[in-house]
Amino acid sequence: GFVQNLKPIDLCGPRSSEFGHTILNFKGLKCKCGQRGCIEAYCSGVRHINQLRKSGFIKSTDGGYSIADQQCEKVSLRMLGEMAAQGNRQLLTTAVRELAKNLGYAVINATNLFHPDKIIINTRLNQAHSIISEGIEETLDSRPDNQEFPEVIISRNNDEIGTAGAA
Repeated sequence: GFVQNLKPIDLCGPRSSEFGHTILNFKGLKCKCGQRGCIEAYCSGVRHINQLRKSGFIKSTDGGYSIADQQCEKVSLRMLGEMAAQGNRQLLTTAVRELAKNLGYAVINATNLFHPDKIIINTRLNQAHSIISEGIEETLDSRPDNQEFPEVIISRNNDEIGTAGAA
């Protein structure tokens, strides 16, 4: 969503400001909304948990799950963020970094459309704050045009919302 004067903006109805469903790659991954290449298809936690399952990093067991040979009852994005922040799980850290690079492209799109002063991203992976910030910065720094970008803030709130907004 988007925020102006500290209030959410409803641009033209309930789905009009779902920035997560703007396209990063029109031939890209299928999104749950039915489109291809949405930001959400590339940046959602569900996608990355599924990737980690396919890679064998997360395995189903009789008692729940095994993550890098560590038993747990359930898999949560918060837990994966903590593991990535510890840096001792290379595959997980790489997956979070990929998510962050894709968020960088979302920041570029939001900047080009709205020219916000700040972009606030809230993720359940916020324990991996530095990895996410570095991945976003890597994408922004790769731009050849030296475009200036708004301040990007990775929220450290532990609530369940996605992108908190562009202000």
